[in-house]
Amino acid sequence: MKLTVRSLRKSFGDLQVLNGINLEMESGRVYCLMGPSGSGKTTLIRVLMGLETADCGDIIWENMVSALPATDTATSDSLSSDSAVSDSVALDSAASDSMASDSAVSDSAASLPVANDKAGKGNNPTGISPRFAAVFQEDRLCEAFTPVENVMLVTDRSLSAARVRAELSRLLPEESLSRPVSTLSGGMKRRTAICRALLTPYDVLFMDEPFTGLDEDTRQTVISYILEKNAGRMLLISTHQEEDVASLGAEMIRLSSH
Repeated sequence: MKLTVRSLRKSFGDLQVLNGINLEMESGRVYCLMGPSGSGKTTLIRVLMGLETADCGDIIWENMVSALPATDTATSDSLSSDSAVSDSVALDSAASDSMASDSAVSDSAASLPVANDKAGKGNNPTGISPRFAAVFQEDRLCEAFTPVENVMLVTDRSLSAARVRAELSRLLPEESLSRPVSTLSGGMKRRTAICRALLTPYDVLFMDEPFTGLDEDTRQTVISYILEKNAGRMLLISTHQEEDVASLGAEMIRLSSH
């Protein structure tokens, strides 16, 4: 699968955030999005996911064939149909209804429609949109739920709680998995959000400053886990740390301030 972005522009009122962005990305590769604060990293990610609409420009998805590895039983077993999308949204809605303060969870559902915009018009030659997973700058967790319950809100129902627990235990202390995330440290919450995104069926993963609050050893553990679980798919990570480019084996996409 290939993504081509041409002459992408986005403004908020008189403030121009994206000014003629051009880039190409392919499945199986990692990209680090870098630039000073205010350069439009988060806005670009939101536009690519369809959460914001570009003012003009092309977003073109080509060769829409899922690159999910057949050996990844944490996700591939549940990808025989698109039913996982509606399941995830329904679960998020149920969580939001019962916990109004956590209504942002629905924004982090991993499968979202893509806006392939050209002056607001569709521009996807295949007519098929990829499935997205995301880690936002905010963790967007249900604070009263455990890490296991938070992950299971957006994963396919065929993924068992035992499997989710086993995956989370690779990033979190075992004792933390049965506690409400409200009792966890910021770094533990971040790792929960990362694991949640990686265990949901997707073709493209966007991560907006995912390593915030992680010490160096934990950061390297998380990077190894991300690369293992994401294998074969497209990954775009925004970061301020240039060393992340080498650690991830990534290509750099640099945005300049305006």
